[in-house]
Amino acid sequence: MRKKEYIIVAIFIGFIFFIFLEGRSKPSANTLVPVHTKIEVSIEGELMRNVTYIYYKPVTYGTVLGRLEKIKNEYSDFSSFVRSEKIRESITIVIPSLDDKLDSFESPEGKININNATKKELITLHQIGEKRADKIINYIQSQGNIQTWEKLKEIISVSNEAMERIKEQAIL
Repeated sequence: MRKKEYIIVAIFIGFIFFIFLEGRSKPSANTLVPVHTKIEVSIEGELMRNVTYIYYKPVTYGTVLGRLEKIKNEYSDFSSFVRSEKIRESITIVIPSLDDKLDSFESPEGKININNATKKELITLHQIGEKRADKIINYIQSQGNIQTWEKLKEIISVSNEAMERIKEQAIL
């Protein structure tokens, strides 16, 4: 082949490649384009002041809690949060006090208070591992205290027998 023919073939291949890339970059009418929704994270509790952060994509608890360094105080307790867990929808996070933690683990009867327990404390209960403890904590943070045993059973999906054992070890 001569030099002209090489140039023509190169231009042709470049043109085809350009058309291929151009076609891929523009979504068709049937292609779903991801839309980021507004995630409002309100934080209150044991802090110098309450704050609200706005995110437009999922964020981890670690990222949010890291922003609280300047407004936390010596009583702020971040230990019950799983820092790698993602926040995917608007939520209110209540930062507990270290003083509350001292009172929350056990009731006078020696039972764990489900609504105030940390993840580590919840895991000590029958049939509750890390995932179920996370479900309980997430529910309490987003919806408030668990009021009934039936609601707890619905949240963690356990058998009736397991629920009876949990009732022996805990209170609501």
